[in-house]
Amino acid sequence: MLYILENGKQAYIGQSNHVINRMSQHYHSIDKRIFDKVHFIYSPKFNQSVTFDYESKLIQYLVADELYEIRNKNAGMADKEYYRKKEYDEKFHVLWRSLQKSKLVKHSLEELENSDLKIVTDFKKFNQIMYRKDF
Repeated sequence: MLYILENGKQAYIGQSNHVINRMSQHYHSIDKRIFDKVHFIYSPKFNQSVTFDYESKLIQYLVADELYEIRNKNAGMADKEYYRKKEYDEKFHVLWRSLQKSKLVKHSLEELENSDLKIVTDFKKFNQIMYRKDF
């Protein structure tokens, strides 16, 4: 299952096989107590590869969308191949449109992919990687 924690200004994207335990962990985390809403994203067709991929994409695109300040510490840069990935990539577009209708995002994927928002986000990620002290 995927989830988005948010408070109207900031958001955190996560995934878990044990969502009740994970929500309990977040509740007991001082950093996560700033969130007062949770949105669950579930499909019986999800597997671990899909949820990792979707989590990564959600982080990347929500950063580019700029509606929320994303509080994830990772940049959502996993891009792995897995069984039926192309089919799941197409379904991600359906998920994103659903998030748009729910007002959790403001731009379409097409707008983000063809705009300076995506380019700026990619550049920021590149700089974070290049200037890490432990690199």
